[in-house]
Amino acid sequence: MDEQAGLVKIIQCMNMYGNMEDVQEKGCVEINQLCDFPPIRELLCRVGAVQALLDALKTFPVSIGVQYAGCQALAKLSVDCNELRLHLGVSGAGTVLVEALARFSGEDANLQKSLGSQALPHCEGVRNFCLAAIFQLLQVEENMVPLLRANAWETVVNAMAAFPEDNDLTLSGCRLLIVMAEGLIKSGTANTKAMDVIMRQSPACQVVFRASTRALRHVENAAHQAVALSPLVQDFLLQGAWLTSSALAALASLSFENARQLVDLGACEHLRSLMRLCTNDVVVEWTVRALAEIALSLRGGFSPGAKADSQEHAWHTGMKDSSTNCQAVVAAVSIAPQNQNVQFAGCYAVATLATDCRKHQLQFHASHAVEMILQALRLFPDADHVQEWGHRALAVLASDCPENQSAILQNHGHVLVTSTLSRFLHLARVYFSACYVIVNLAQTNLEARKALGTAGACQQVVRGFAGPCGSDLDVLEWSCRALGDLANGCRENQERIRLEGGCTKVLETLSLLKETSPVHVSGCYALTHLIAGNRDAQVQVGASHGCEKLVNVILKSLPDSQARLWAFRALLTLTDTSLSVDRIVEMGTVPEMMEVINTWVGKMEAKAESNGGRDREEEGREKAQSRGKEGSNGGDRLGNAQEEGGDAARRRNRISKSGT
Repeated sequence: MDEQAGLVKIIQCMNMYGNMEDVQEKGCVEINQLCDFPPIRELLCRVGAVQALLDALKTFPVSIGVQYAGCQALAKLSVDCNELRLHLGVSGAGTVLVEALARFSGEDANLQKSLGSQALPHCEGVRNFCLAAIFQLLQVEENMVPLLRANAWETVVNAMAAFPEDNDLTLSGCRLLIVMAEGLIKSGTANTKAMDVIMRQSPACQVVFRASTRALRHVENAAHQAVALSPLVQDFLLQGAWLTSSALAALASLSFENARQLVDLGACEHLRSLMRLCTNDVVVEWTVRALAEIALSLRGGFSPGAKADSQEHAWHTGMKDSSTNCQAVVAAVSIAPQNQNVQFAGCYAVATLATDCRKHQLQFHASHAVEMILQALRLFPDADHVQEWGHRALAVLASDCPENQSAILQNHGHVLVTSTLSRFLHLARVYFSACYVIVNLAQTNLEARKALGTAGACQQVVRGFAGPCGSDLDVLEWSCRALGDLANGCRENQERIRLEGGCTKVLETLSLLKETSPVHVSGCYALTHLIAGNRDAQVQVGASHGCEKLVNVILKSLPDSQARLWAFRALLTLTDTSLSVDRIVEMGTVPEMMEVINTWVGKMEAKAESNGGRDREEEGREKAQSRGKEGSNGGDRLGNAQEEGGDAARRRNRISKSGT
């Protein structure tokens, strides 16, 4: 009680004499000293200390004594307690701290002159206390938006620009920018119009890049010194290197404009130099991550199976010495094979750098990136972030790249991927990534299909439909695609999938969504290859209402959609059985189907006349064949198109006759 009474007296005195600077300064000093004791911090907030501090800071904005003690007290109050951080944020502490940081960061030249040179150390203290307190406030998500509205981003950047040689301020500023960037991305507001204006007007990229350049210079100087550095100095150098690299990664992840600006500044060459000179695990992790974030933002994000926008892709592939980036990443990551975070960064970088870029795929192949990734996946079997991005990296490397496909098979990567399917039935993002590898391995490589089938991939993919993540749309889409590619031209895999109940699972997937989606495209694609040339599978699908489900997909799809294309191809195969024809007639959809079929027949005939296109199966077969067979392939394509058109016409006649 005595302790609380004493605190109340201090607060009352500050409230009574609010216009007396010496009283306010003494009150701030007393509260600041009491904040050293964690049990008293909560008591201080209950008796009104926060409001008293804020009133004093607002009333005497240029009093170095009030500002120094008051800002330090706010920084201490918010340590290790989210409730106090939230209380400070609600009380408006963020705005007061940002305004104090702006005043003492050189924006008010008259203030600096009036304080004199003797007050400069205290001004430095005020800045650092403000940064520390703002950092603590940002640990609570609810404080993010109010701080941004109070111009926290611009104020921090301006402070870093005004005092580039203040190492403590630079490191604290980098921490703040990282936290704010992560908060923006997490909340989904990074691309809003307001934030876009902030990013375009803010010199954050130039300021952080200059800071990182200074950190590199310190590292280079230390490397050339004959005398061993003290642990304190070494720690300082490493902090500067990894924090500025982490800030570069955060800035690049916010926008395409930031990434482009960093490339123009020379960030890629700079990061490679840091990787080469500094082998500390944390520095390696964040220099590699920064390079990956630049590439990812330039590409426009990571979307499996999608092609990059032309402008973004031009920047992605046009990064200076892009092949050198690939070599540098593998060399840096290989130094720390036992460090989980470094290995994750390496997988992440390979996945982003190699996407849609044949040049990078081959460069990574020459640098043995496949072996590096497989090693990481085996060393960290339970680290879901390593597993997710390791498999994504393998999938990207294998996409239309026989060299990397062979490397994966030779190093038993197909066995590892199959094992991942069985171990991560509960985690959609890892399971989907493993299916993504199977698709890119199997779609153009018959040897890979057979190897995956022997390893048990067919059964594992089918079991995933009934697993905990079997309702995830990405998992459903890529599981169906994987089954289709595994079954394509491989009778053994067709049987493995059929006996495991795969045909039924795919049919169930077609009924899940009312509107057509990529899941329907993949499901119909899978059925087409599962029943091709397989009478048992055709009968099984027909008996499981396959015709009805395919007809429904056709009728609710857009005329030229991929869903209709693959549903119709599957239906053409199914109507080899009279049972399937009877089911179409029973559905009462003969008139609608006749219209669709007539349109289809016309397209097939036109395709045959013009030596028309190839479907996905024929594309894969041609890529696997040598150029010497191209002449005969052209004839095969013409024959296939004519045959498909003839099949469609025959189905039309059979359905028409049955309907009448």
